[in-house]
This record gives sequence, C-alpha cells and structure tokens, in this order.
Amino acid sequence: MAELGYNAKGIKRRQVNLALVVSKRDKYPITHFIYNGSRNTFSTVKNLMACLINTSIEAGTIIWDRGNVSKEHVKMVESAGWKLICGVPKTLKEARDILDTTAVPLNPSTFVHKSRLGHIYAVKTSKTLFGRERSVVVYVNQDRRISKINAQNEALAEIGRELDALGEKGKESSESKLHKEIKGIVGSWKGYVHTRVKRNGNGSRIEWKYKTREIARAEHSAGKYILLSTDEALLDKDVVNRYFEKYLIEKVFRTFKTLEEIEPVRHRLEQRVKAYIFVCVLAYRLLADLQYRFRKISDQGDAWGRAGTLLLELGRVERVQVKLGHQVKTWYLNVTKNVQETLRKMGFPDLLKESIEIEFEM
Repeated sequence: MAELGYNAKGIKRRQVNLALVVSKRDKYPITHFIYNGSRNTFSTVKNLMACLINTSIEAGTIIWDRGNVSKEHVKMVESAGWKLICGVPKTLKEARDILDTTAVPLNPSTFVHKSRLGHIYAVKTSKTLFGRERSVVVYVNQDRRISKINAQNEALAEIGRELDALGEKGKESSESKLHKEIKGIVGSWKGYVHTRVKRNGNGSRIEWKYKTREIARAEHSAGKYILLSTDEALLDKDVVNRYFEKYLIEKVFRTFKTLEEIEPVRHRLEQRVKAYIFVCVLAYRLLADLQYRFRKISDQGDAWGRAGTLLLELGRVERVQVKLGHQVKTWYLNVTKNVQETLRKMGFPDLLKESIEIEFEM
C-alpha cells in the first residue's frame, strides 16, 4: 500500500494515508479508512463519502479544514445528503472578493468567544461561492490581526530603511548589482514595494515607494477568514464554534504520532499494514473511552491530560502473586490513593483489589 506521496510538510516519501472519522458528541472514533500513499484529495473525499454511506451512519455534518475544500468536494457532500462546515482558502478569487467586501464590526453582537489564539468576532453574509449564492461566515481573530499588521509594518519599515541606505552607498554601483541587492532586501515583500533604478549624472539612483493599495488590502484581510456552512439554519457563532472544535482530530493524530508512535510503519504486506493500523486505532478507542469517563465524573477540563496522568500512574503499579500451599494471594504495589479514588469514581472499585484464590487438586 505504501506509495510515493507528499506529506503535510511537502516532503515526498513512501507512505500510507489514514482517514479517521470522530464523533463530535463523545470524541469517539466512528470508523477509519486506509488509502494508498499516492491517492489525491479528490479521490479520497469521493471514497470517504462512499464509505460513510456504506457504514449506515445517519447523515449529519462533516467538519474539515480548508485544505480539503473545492467546488467538487462540496457537491459530493451535498449529493450524499450530508452537511458541511469547512474553511475556504484565501487563494480563491471568490474568497478574496468576499474578504474585500465584508466588514466585521468589533462589538458585543459580533463577539463569538475568546480562544487560546485570540478574541473571535464573526458575521454571516450571503455571497457567491463555488458557482452560486451561499451563506458564508466571515470571522476575525482580532489578536492575530493586530499581530500580523504589526509584523507587516515592522518588516516594510525595515525594508524602507535598507533601501534608503543602499541608495546612499550604491550611487557608484552598476544597475545589475543594485537590482540584485534590491531583490535580496525586498524578498517576499515585493508585492508591497515598488522599486526602480534610475541612472543620472551622479550615477545609479534608487527610487522606491510603498504600494499603499496592496498594503491596505493586506491589512483589511489580516486575521480574517471565511467559513462555508451548507446548513443554512446555523447562526454565525454556531458555525465558528463547531469549526474550531475540529482541533480534536488534530489532537487525535498527535496522539497517534507521539504516544502510539504509529509512524514509521515497519510492515510491507498490505494485510499486516491494515492490521497494524487497526491495532493503533483500537488503542486510541480505549484512550477515548478513558477520556470520556473523565468528562463524566468531573466538570474539570483537560480530559486528555488527566487520562495521560492516570495511565502514567497505572504504569508504575506492579502485580504480585504469592503461592502459599493451596492459596494464591494477589496484590498490587505502588497504588496511590489518587488512583484508587479515580478508579472508584469511574466504576472500577475492584480493579486493583487484593484477592485470595484456593487451588483444588482433583
């Protein structure tokens, strides 16, 4: 199954792709699919929708990030009777038009919530997207917006100072050398700075100015994003909150890669690769169940962290058996009061209980 393909970092290597569907309600894996490493996004989404139909799961809402969205993908989901919430790439012309023409006021009525990344504001509007009029949500991360604008102004100001300095010391330099040095100074910001090398009686001279229109446009879209929801009944706040909950699937894959060390896969036969990934997903199902039990017994957050702590404490427990005549006594060492109390609340009061068994000979 391993074939050459590109991973998330753009590195080409032999790989196998894993798709995982996780329930929003209880954070539990519903099903998973395994694909060849060279499969593209279009065929993967098409196969995913077919698999979801075959699993007899009641049609609901799929949430994925902007890397998976296209006109064809939206059409596939809608034709299968599902709803979709997804991010829309800013690279699309329709998306840029939406960002340019949609203002997001910063007031109590547009405020959604404060996340770990910043304060979120959102508005719902009707715009042309993927060939027809749709309801879209435009949201702003105000903290990220300010940070991006400050970083942009800082970088452009430094470029201006370096161009002025080059203009002073480069009067006797050749035009080709100045062009090369200007390119090194401006770099990826060339869309925001206009430069020109003009020769006069005193030698080459640099003329430059900021492209104020492009800078203003970048500031207008800084920290601003578009979400598509094919469920017209959802409010803007509902769409944003549900989309942000997709971080769960990212934490799931982080668990696969770190705690379970799912990669690299050291098997070659297809059936063994599938069996290996099945065992890894099964292990996560047990971990998800443990986290679910933590959420049931406590209002405290971070079920992920508390489940990990409990597993570490359980990893120190030692099971000891001693045979005395016809009696076999079993007890457990290094069991802390915290472990005992947690297991009791979860409904496992006798999991690490000492016991005595009698052996009989016939």
